[in-house]
Amino acid sequence: MEKPTSKRLGKHGGGHRQAIIIIGLVLGLSVGFLDITLSISSVPSGFSSFSFILPPLVATISVFFLLYLLIWLFVGSQLARLPNVEFFPLAVSSAFFLGMIFILVSLNDLIHLSLSATQFFKLFILFSISFMFSIVIYFVTRFFTHIPNNRNAAIISSLVTPFALAEMVLFVWLKQYRFGSFSPLTSLIFPEGYVLAALFTVWLFYRLGQRVRIARLLVIFTTLIVLSLFMSLFAKKNSTTSLEIFRESNHKIKHVILIIIDALRPDFLSCYGRGNISTPYVDQLAKDGILFKRAISVSPWTLPWTP
Repeated sequence: MEKPTSKRLGKHGGGHRQAIIIIGLVLGLSVGFLDITLSISSVPSGFSSFSFILPPLVATISVFFLLYLLIWLFVGSQLARLPNVEFFPLAVSSAFFLGMIFILVSLNDLIHLSLSATQFFKLFILFSISFMFSIVIYFVTRFFTHIPNNRNAAIISSLVTPFALAEMVLFVWLKQYRFGSFSPLTSLIFPEGYVLAALFTVWLFYRLGQRVRIARLLVIFTTLIVLSLFMSLFAKKNSTTSLEIFRESNHKIKHVILIIIDALRPDFLSCYGRGNISTPYVDQLAKDGILFKRAISVSPWTLPWTP
């Protein structure tokens, strides 16, 4: 008796490994672009230059991909050996489980996890929601993989998702930093423009799906993202900064103190309205001086932010 289609997808070890890599890249890119979209939509945000998107994007993709490989190596591969457990739906649901954790952690600020009982309870709820969601994804994927026409459409749609989300990042960034997020014109045009661009991308991939290996395009797309990060870092390193051309001033005042705090977010300071966190010393500085409500960093990470 012939085995189910999803078993035959990964009949050979090479097929299994290739499927795991593609699934990891698809979900890693998707989670990375979603996280960047949420960050751009927040106020204030540190992505005023489009090149600043690359470091956190590459970091998210890399961490997700490595964690997914570890989860599959130590857990997923063992579960796949159980009777009536199919490889492809299990691989997809495992990636969705990890992706839900990434997104929910980003939404709930749990990346700064403390040892309080409240935070552990929130983390438990987060894992529970992600686990239940992954079970639903398993059975949905299993249903599609047993119907040839549905299977092909689902595979192409999944591979198109990172490209459509990349377009979302571009549209949200343009709306936020180039055309104004509060302009009535942009509020009307950009959503419709993104929908049309995403639909065109889906249509184009369906047309090319029979002649072009979309998975190969996905790998090339990921490689270009990583290489662009290294190119931007190389350009930054070899550029002349204001510090290199600075010369000591003859001004009489010599007692200026500059306080720099790395990676400090305004929503973790009580002077910016965070109620459950107390920062009295920073609050006193804000009270004695000037508190900027619309200050935006030149970058969301350390290296390009500091001179």
